[in-house]
Amino acid sequence: MANSKPKQRKLASVGNYQLMSLRLGEGSFSKVELAKHAILNTKVALKIIKLADVEDPYVMKNLKREALVMSKLSHPNVVHLHEVCSHREFFCLAMDFYPGGTLCDLVSNSQLGRLEESVSKLYYQHLLSGLQHIHQSNVIHRDIKLENVFLTLDRSKAVIGDFGLSNLWSHGGNLRTRCGSAEYAAPELLDKRQQYGPSIDIWSSGVVLFAMITGQLPFNAEESKGKVTKLFDQIKLGLGEDHYRTFDSISASAEARMLLDRVLTVDADHRITIPQALKDPWFQDIDIPETEERSDLSLTQQLEVAGMVKDKLMLLQWSPEQILAYVKSAKGKYGKTAGCFSLLARELKAKSPVKTKFVLKPSALPVDYKAKSPPIRMSETPEVPVIKKDLTVKSKSPVISPIQAKLDNMLKKQPTQTTFWETRQGKAAVFALAKLKEDQTKNEGGPSEAVVFQPPPPPKQQEVRSFFKPERITNWRRSLKPSQGAQRQGRLKRVDYSCLDNPGGQDSRQPLGSINPNVGGK
Repeated sequence: MANSKPKQRKLASVGNYQLMSLRLGEGSFSKVELAKHAILNTKVALKIIKLADVEDPYVMKNLKREALVMSKLSHPNVVHLHEVCSHREFFCLAMDFYPGGTLCDLVSNSQLGRLEESVSKLYYQHLLSGLQHIHQSNVIHRDIKLENVFLTLDRSKAVIGDFGLSNLWSHGGNLRTRCGSAEYAAPELLDKRQQYGPSIDIWSSGVVLFAMITGQLPFNAEESKGKVTKLFDQIKLGLGEDHYRTFDSISASAEARMLLDRVLTVDADHRITIPQALKDPWFQDIDIPETEERSDLSLTQQLEVAGMVKDKLMLLQWSPEQILAYVKSAKGKYGKTAGCFSLLARELKAKSPVKTKFVLKPSALPVDYKAKSPPIRMSETPEVPVIKKDLTVKSKSPVISPIQAKLDNMLKKQPTQTTFWETRQGKAAVFALAKLKEDQTKNEGGPSEAVVFQPPPPPKQQEVRSFFKPERITNWRRSLKPSQGAQRQGRLKRVDYSCLDNPGGQDSRQPLGSINPNVGGK
């Protein structure tokens, strides 16, 4: 009987996550499955890497780098990492699940075979916003393509995912490893002697924009023996006449063409940057939100989530403060408790949406360039009337502006004490008395002159002097204690021992032995 291979068991669950028999994606050594948290009943995208299938030593060496990269990112247009599950056979990442599919699915299934320019504009703005945060976090994605841009359920937001080929970088430093999809590769990636930086992600985003607008990739070659060589030759030339004819066939706007020219520039030093791209005239007719990073929950909200984790996971022996400290520690940052905490925190953040700063852009008005106005000579220039206006503001009482108050606070000026007549009520009283005096003068037939009411001077502060000020109070002390065995005679009195310095003098005093209340004074 021939030996048959052992039947592999189907993976049903990993940690707290149960697989739902729906594969979202698949790579060379990994697959992404739809999973559900067994306790919270929340859907996630579970990336499963089978360690036995990883043959590349470079991949095995940098297996945990994807989790390290994603732990540095927190942005509405970037996929969020919740939990890391490590096993002797598997290495799994639990991430956000976006049921809207990818940009590749949206473009392929559209009726026109491409997206409307207004829709492409919105998605490209989201892509640039997420890329800007990634680069500011010292990360290069290195695999920007249609398949790695995910959409929400209502397809109102695009999110960047799949950081399997991403790497960390520092300002001024460059990378050497060549990776990514050939159709989206930047020209500097084709030269093995040349180093590269974040500009390769900008080139790849331009390829994504071209594909959204036209429905086809700008650089592509038919399957043949020399496909890669032909593809690289096209990339090194950049946009050409064939691409511009494609723009004419779909009636692409001039602004979109100019932006693609600046993004798909072969020379990386002259390629447009992300801040420049976001200010391009192509975005002029929409309101571009300057989205802030996902603000962390306040301490009160975090303790609230920690209390929910305590109830969900039955951690009765732990307090919310202990749970919060554990999920923030290096040991428990991406464990089971931290995964539950992160998913509950995401639901709480969803109830309070991310704050965005909307920058109102002027609407792009149609301009008729054919209509030309007649030239105006300098002698025929009409005179513009100048309206002179008295800009002197008469105020009844001096008002301190907020700016002045802030400057005073910065200079740490001591606040001056004001009297009643300098307050608003005092000034109102002065004005009312002056008005009353003026009306009385008019009724008597006298000249109406402005009467200035002088408030009475503030009262002088009285100097308080002490009633009794002893001259030699330091020489006063209590009388001596009685000797041992002797009886104390009456109350102890304070005694001035100055008589010891002048015995028998006029200023000598004797202590009172007792006070007789029956003896009256003269």
